[in-house]
Amino acid sequence: MKYIPSDEVAGTRPSWRDRWLERGLRPLRIAEFVYERPDGNPVVKKVKFALMRTDDGRWSGEKTFVVQHRTIQSVLLGADRWDPGVGREGWETDLLYKRVELEKALRAGEDLIVCEGEKDCDSVMVEGWGAATSHYQGAAGMRLEQAAVIARCRGTVYIVMDRDVTGVQIAWRSAVLLVKAGLGPRQISFHEPAIDKVGADVSDHIKAGLGPDELRPVSSFEVREVIAEHGELPRGGWGYGYKTRELGDGQGTHDGEWKVQRA
Repeated sequence: MKYIPSDEVAGTRPSWRDRWLERGLRPLRIAEFVYERPDGNPVVKKVKFALMRTDDGRWSGEKTFVVQHRTIQSVLLGADRWDPGVGREGWETDLLYKRVELEKALRAGEDLIVCEGEKDCDSVMVEGWGAATSHYQGAAGMRLEQAAVIARCRGTVYIVMDRDVTGVQIAWRSAVLLVKAGLGPRQISFHEPAIDKVGADVSDHIKAGLGPDELRPVSSFEVREVIAEHGELPRGGWGYGYKTRELGDGQGTHDGEWKVQRA
């Protein structure tokens, strides 16, 4: 993959890359996820970077993200301008990945798949499993306004969680908010990849040649057992939520909703 300096990403400061270099890490841009409004207008973009060690060029095992948004003026004028952070334009509250496809599935009364991240969501939809979505906050968990959109589902909402404690905590929080938003508890079904590896996700499941019917069903009782032992997803934890500056600066600035640092 070609290295793209982080300061070439609109809205980031050159010092963002310098901070990582001072730690012996170089950001390598590896993916970009664009969030649209129901009308198809792209409004938020999340750029994913792998952090490569400067001494040997190998991946450090860490990653970071930069979140950008388009202002109302940019959307109205059709300008391809991206500013730092998720913004305060109004659409950030119920923002969901693959929103156009999600709305079509909701209107058609189809089942929905909730994934932990955008990569998994893309993997599921490429395989033709059905309509899938995720949210930009990552490990910070879903927002009630986002849950309210999904709660319009007339079918089953399949929550596919990663095989680790955080994955269960994220799935549990999503389920709690979906019920609070009006979805029937019996409409929620928990599943995990049939890959016996800590941290395995649905993309790993698909890479192994496994299909949707081979996902492992997880009972709500099993989920509750994990929550009873480890607790619910902590507020102010790691994630990529609301912030006035670009993500990845290590400052941990937040607006009282979610603490945001590198993931």
